[in-house]
Amino acid sequence: MAAITNALAGGSPADIVAVLREQDGVVLDESITRSAGDAEVLAHELAAAGDVDVIVAIGGDGTAGEVARGIYRATTHLEGGRPALLVAPGGTGNSNYRCLWDDEPWPQVVRDVFYTGDHLRKHMDMALITSLGTPALLGISAGLLPEALTVSRTLRSDGREKLAEAALLALRSYRAYPGRVIVDGELFAETDILAVLIGGSRYRGGFLELLPRSVLDDGLLDICVVSATMSREDFATSCVNGTLDTAAGSSYRTGKNVRIERTDGHPLQIDHDGELASTDAASVEVEILPSAIDVLASPRTRVWSDQRIETIG
Repeated sequence: MAAITNALAGGSPADIVAVLREQDGVVLDESITRSAGDAEVLAHELAAAGDVDVIVAIGGDGTAGEVARGIYRATTHLEGGRPALLVAPGGTGNSNYRCLWDDEPWPQVVRDVFYTGDHLRKHMDMALITSLGTPALLGISAGLLPEALTVSRTLRSDGREKLAEAALLALRSYRAYPGRVIVDGELFAETDILAVLIGGSRYRGGFLELLPRSVLDDGLLDICVVSATMSREDFATSCVNGTLDTAAGSSYRTGKNVRIERTDGHPLQIDHDGELASTDAASVEVEILPSAIDVLASPRTRVWSDQRIETIG
């Protein structure tokens, strides 16, 4: 097993590593990142070498996204097996961890993976931001969420509380932009946009369930467009309650290709994997990468295509 650790992440990376080192029979090779992009390079090297069974991403959603990109790029054309990604809760929001492990205590996850066998190994889709050539694990968003990430950098609070505070501040100040969203070549929405959410994980910030129908291995992107006709209060309530897909003022569907546009010509601000993306363009395209990587997950999180519950009547 290999661990890639972002020691500067907003959680407690050292405590996560300590739990791994305490396990009998677990051989851990740890690498520490020094700057942005290091986790992707390290994961690529480990996956390409072909002698690691599990790569643990110890950091936040940005670290998990980098590790996933490294594994994907190293194993896309690789014959044979590929290492599984184990996401650890070492960051601020830990949305990927919540989606895959439902916030189970980390020591219990380690026991489930290495001793009891109470876990799943699953193929997981990713999303490619085609103009940037960047695969994303958590998902992509435009509008309010990138604004909240910008605000969070000015706050002194920690953890999910910091992200909640940033979201509330952004809700008060954010101005919707005129835009359109095209899915699989068809116009899906054209309105003043409060947020566009593409995923990926059902969660953002670790506590907001923004894409409640998202399935991680169905070969489809979930897309939610929130119009400025929705009040800020209703938006906040729907995000917390996991009802954004049915709220008045939102449009929700799945697809394989998404184009987000600002119709006023201004640059479109986006984020992916909880990190702001650098682009001066007024539009961004995203496409699905089916079964891009393997992940380890709890059997109790119902986010897989073979766990769908059909409603009868």
